[in-house]
Amino acid sequence: MLNRYKILTSSQVLKLIPSIHKDRYASFYDRYKPDYPEKAPKPDSFGDKTCELKAAGLTLTAHVMGAGVSEAHVVVEFDGHVFVGDLVANLNHSWLEIGKTDQWLKRLEEIRALKPKYVHPGRGPSGGPELLDREETYLKRVIFLVHQTHPEKHPGQSISDAQLNRIKNQLEKDYPGFGNSYFLFGGLPAEWKRQQMITTK
Repeated sequence: MLNRYKILTSSQVLKLIPSIHKDRYASFYDRYKPDYPEKAPKPDSFGDKTCELKAAGLTLTAHVMGAGVSEAHVVVEFDGHVFVGDLVANLNHSWLEIGKTDQWLKRLEEIRALKPKYVHPGRGPSGGPELLDREETYLKRVIFLVHQTHPEKHPGQSISDAQLNRIKNQLEKDYPGFGNSYFLFGGLPAEWKRQQMITTK
């Protein structure tokens, strides 16, 4: 049984925390202190496989999943509710920075297979399973718009500012009022690079 203060994650996520903290500290600490931790958090691990956890009289299922927004994820399921973190962004642009939209789409399929009644995203209001469909449509739209700029014809080159802004403007037109559009400045170059790598394999 977990006490109310115990923090758990998968061993996959736990291994990522030190490097992510080191990378983000310079950008985030002064901006968000005291909420941003000075030292890297050290939660306990429940292991590397999906399992049941008991807390406050409840039984939760912690689903260990692969890359998407991050290199590893834990999706928590309880009584028809799934808590998916940034794998779903409702009314917000998605954090695409690590350039793994292909794997992200697989994560959405895995969550859909859980047949949730309610989806609680990392950003934006909760909703039903339609949020998974909307996220899938959004990711496929990003992939398509980047593909139209033909990354495969520019091996070794970065996306140009003109191309990046053109796609960003189109996404803002496609999704008016969505928050966090500045995420696209890091996300679109990552998607460009991913598509380049596909054609050079």
